[in-house]
Amino acid sequence: MKGDGGYIVGVPPPNDGGASGGASGGVSGGASVGLMGFPLVNYGGENGAVTRTSEVAESRVSEATSDEATERVSPSDEATERVSPSDEATERVSPSDEATERVNCYISAGVSNEESFTRDFLARFGAMYALNESNCFAFDGTIDAYPVQYTDKITFYKKNIGGAEVDSETETNLRFVLNKYSHVFLKMDIEGGEYPWLLRMSLDDLRKIKQMVIEFHGLTATSSGWGCSYEDKLRCLKKLNETHYIIHAHGNNHSPVVGGIPDVIELTCIEKSCFLDDKGVAVVPPLNTTPLPIPGLDFPNMRWGCDINLNVFPFVSID
Repeated sequence: MKGDGGYIVGVPPPNDGGASGGASGGVSGGASVGLMGFPLVNYGGENGAVTRTSEVAESRVSEATSDEATERVSPSDEATERVSPSDEATERVSPSDEATERVNCYISAGVSNEESFTRDFLARFGAMYALNESNCFAFDGTIDAYPVQYTDKITFYKKNIGGAEVDSETETNLRFVLNKYSHVFLKMDIEGGEYPWLLRMSLDDLRKIKQMVIEFHGLTATSSGWGCSYEDKLRCLKKLNETHYIIHAHGNNHSPVVGGIPDVIELTCIEKSCFLDDKGVAVVPPLNTTPLPIPGLDFPNMRWGCDINLNVFPFVSID
């Protein structure tokens, strides 16, 4: 069962898991407080191939944001087969076949000139899930054309992602895609635009995104950093907490760290209905105990700097 604020009953929360004060570890204010009620969980099972790939994809996004990203080597398949939770946890909370074995749409939100994430994902799963230019979409209003050297199996829209109720010639809220597809894999890195977009999305919209790799910006800022107020950042995290679990986190070492919380962080999230027991009943997975970052899977964004240690709550639960 789940307790208040998203914690698992029986696991003590941090000193301050609410929205009214500073989080444990010395964070004074900031939307990082919202993450304290949105802790990382473990996942397991043989059915989670795409789940594991979402983590690989996330580390590729990390690489893609580095200055010399194109020279990096993709994580090996061996790295994706990292140590699973205990057998008991694996049997209890394996992602369901329906959720993990059907991806009927891929979205790349934020392209710039680097799409190794999309290239690698479609190379590995495009044929398996019949993903091509008819159901794969890329969005970026800051470029004139998609960098086709990565893939031509995608339809490009010269539009930014935003939070307007109605789409315009330069912006979309993605509802025209979400109204058609219900098993979506989303990759999003839109430099603060994630907040107005999340504020616009309904819970039903978000539930159609079965797997999400998203970068959040300005999590430790108490002011309107990245064009979004502290209160709205907190609302976004609370909304996402209603529909998804975080299964992996990676701090962007281009950003500062305050009280153990990176100001910019990449999260891999899975929609909650993906976690079922062997009887098909939704369950709450246990909190994550795997140390972060994971060698061979996670890589520093700024390759000449050290990766960010995330071995603190809410990323790793240490008994």
